[in-house]
Amino acid sequence: MRYTLLLIALLFVAANADLRIDMVYYDPFNSRGSEAVLIHNTGANTIDLTGYRLATRTSPQDHTLQGIIAPFGTYLSTYTGWDEQKDNQSWPDADHQQPITLANAGGWVSLTTPEGEVLDTVGWGNTEVYLGIPHPGVQKGMALVRTQDTGNNSADFAELLPFTTQQQEGTTLLFDVLNTPPEIIHIAVEDDFPDREHVQLLPLTNGRHIWVNITVRDNNTLHSTTVTVNDVVLEGNTSATQTVFTGLIPITAQTTHLTVRVEDEEHVIEETLYVEILPAASIRVPDNVQTTIMPNRAANNTILIENTGGSAVNLHIKGTPPRRAQHLLGQVYYSINGAEYELQRDIREHEVVLAPGQQLSIHVRTTASFVPAGQYSGQIIIAGVLA
Repeated sequence: MRYTLLLIALLFVAANADLRIDMVYYDPFNSRGSEAVLIHNTGANTIDLTGYRLATRTSPQDHTLQGIIAPFGTYLSTYTGWDEQKDNQSWPDADHQQPITLANAGGWVSLTTPEGEVLDTVGWGNTEVYLGIPHPGVQKGMALVRTQDTGNNSADFAELLPFTTQQQEGTTLLFDVLNTPPEIIHIAVEDDFPDREHVQLLPLTNGRHIWVNITVRDNNTLHSTTVTVNDVVLEGNTSATQTVFTGLIPITAQTTHLTVRVEDEEHVIEETLYVEILPAASIRVPDNVQTTIMPNRAANNTILIENTGGSAVNLHIKGTPPRRAQHLLGQVYYSINGAEYELQRDIREHEVVLAPGQQLSIHVRTTASFVPAGQYSGQIIIAGVLA
């Protein structure tokens, strides 16, 4: 039994010696998602990398590996998000992803065993850790790629494109791309009657807010682009080349159109979307309803409406459940004259024949299920329509 244990230990040390670093990509175009280190197994044994580490100037345990590397195979360890954000989507996917700190001006990375034994080191620029002589460093978008193995970083590594093994000759192509105007791709507006032509909305006595989503594209990025609708600034991801700008736009019975304005440093484009506010009878509803709710319990409230006009009305009701950021509080149900309905984004018509001066109580309930504490807001739209 002692001879068997000794043999295993000897094989383990020999396998460790077969590991080396073949590529370091430390200065990518996408600084969060494209840093990478390629490890090569030059031996005939499969090696379990669990607990091995990539040490850097920042920490001796900057990056902890897991998984195996096949005989004569490679293992790609990258910054988190590599598969989606790597500079070139034709590059291989990562075997392991985790934040790693690789300095651009001068740095180093070492491959170590779980016990801290250093198996290989690559240093570049003004660094205190290296083998032989540190490599002078590479330009942005280029990698340190191993071409030989003499124990001298400067001689063993060349400045090459990532995942290449030899210098590629060519000429430089220069293109001047003009700053073209941003482009409105799509406008989506909350519409009470989406099957009808144009945008048609039910009014509220005190006005209401509607969701507007504007999809905008730019040939560079949208970092200097602002999007407004009727002078309300919409929110969007301005670090992207195409994104959806979203906002709540107030409307009143006098609203006739929405003016979409997209502006960057050099361009202004506008589009006008006409809105029809449908005529409706006069009813009174409260401005807002606020309720405190305990987790996993139902909350009940009552909305009292009144027909303030001179003719009998029926009711059209629609709305959205309360939410906060990405969390939905729960579905909302409302009851009229004992019958309960689920609140939906599409209009539901109720024939209640509410006489002039008559009041009606609409009972509302919802449940908070496994959501963070905070204030959640939704909307219920109640419109009176002549009976």
